[in-house]
Amino acid sequence: MTRADLVVRNGRVVLDDLMFQGGVAAAGGVVVAIGDDRALPDATETIDAGGDYVIPGVIDTHVHFREPGLPRHEDFETGSTAAVMGGVTAVFEMPNTIPPTSTGALVEEKRSIVTPKSYVDFGLFGIVGQENLDEIGGMAEAGVIGYKLYLHQAIEGISPCDDGALLEAFERIAATGLRAAVHAENPHIYPRRAQALRSAGRHDAVANLEARPSISEYDMVERCISFARSAGTRLHVCHVTSKESLEAIRSAKRMGGDITAETGPQWLWFTDEETRRKGTVLMFSPPFRSSDDRDALWEGLRDGTIDNIATDHAPRLSEEKIAESVWDVKSGFIGVETQLPLLFTAVLEGRLDASRYVALTSRDPARAYGVWPRKGSLLPGSDADITIVRPGDPWEIRHENLHSRARVTPFEGASVSCRVRCTIVRGRVVMRDGALVGGPRGRDVRVT
Repeated sequence: MTRADLVVRNGRVVLDDLMFQGGVAAAGGVVVAIGDDRALPDATETIDAGGDYVIPGVIDTHVHFREPGLPRHEDFETGSTAAVMGGVTAVFEMPNTIPPTSTGALVEEKRSIVTPKSYVDFGLFGIVGQENLDEIGGMAEAGVIGYKLYLHQAIEGISPCDDGALLEAFERIAATGLRAAVHAENPHIYPRRAQALRSAGRHDAVANLEARPSISEYDMVERCISFARSAGTRLHVCHVTSKESLEAIRSAKRMGGDITAETGPQWLWFTDEETRRKGTVLMFSPPFRSSDDRDALWEGLRDGTIDNIATDHAPRLSEEKIAESVWDVKSGFIGVETQLPLLFTAVLEGRLDASRYVALTSRDPARAYGVWPRKGSLLPGSDADITIVRPGDPWEIRHENLHSRARVTPFEGASVSCRVRCTIVRGRVVMRDGALVGGPRGRDVRVT
């Protein structure tokens, strides 16, 4: 048997459909063997997993690494460092930067900026709004992973699509074969509700929830499903929060639509009650709803209605999150580094099956965006993206121990019971026991 570059042995290997004792071998950056330790080749470098979990590298399909434009919050070096510390081997970067990633030329410019800084592989979203429908084809040619449509508000001068532009956008996106990811909130409900609440003297964090009722999300989810069905568009619904939206997505899947959906740890943990206690740090768009909604999200993970756990990692400075008035704070906080410890703790507690976790964080994200089985798999021929997770290693999440530049986290003090021991990108160890190994060598998954 040909000698490998790297072998991981003596692990609990978790795939999307089974778990077994053994390991993985890599050569030339790809998986060359997987199975019982005795079937694996000798290697230049061997890692003894010591019974730890060995899983396909995590893909976070929804991050904001803030580059270009907001270096005080994050850049690709700090963001991708946080990613590998959290077991993430690939990220898909959102386009609401300064300037927004709204043309093919800006896609290429952004790629040139972030590639030398990234410790992980990545994909770049292009933004689509009322003003730039003619740029959809050019962004596809420049190699975007997909398109993001912010339907709730203008983003850096890009207005949300009205119904006519939305249908046309979906038709043009369908012609590219790429996926349209939507932030689904009605753009008219929030401004009116927010103004009424402010006039009534409401400045508490729960007022944000009341200004963004579940019908706002459900309405836009239903509309996007209908428009995508008409246009033949591959649709992805970002950060699903409500049981009504889940049922709409579940129904669309039964009808055979190509629709995928995500939620994130924050909506699986927090509700209106936590928002009332924690205050403006939990200001988020869309917001945290009832315990019934949270329970429905967990069930959606288990039954396949939700395809993807993604963090919406969006670093904010402390002054942007802590204020007397919720109307003075910004949506978002960090998450790319803490998702795996939180969710794999849920796996260890029996709230989620380990193979289902792998499907949600590796296989299905890769399938949704057309990079499977090269990504999201440990099958021979796949990129050797591997995460090793040690169970039974309790710690508390503390902002000072995280690696983003802006470190406000609502999970401050949360107890977790596992730790990422090693992160491997294309057969190369990039993080071991909390320390970076080597320099950034990430590359765009659309540019091979």
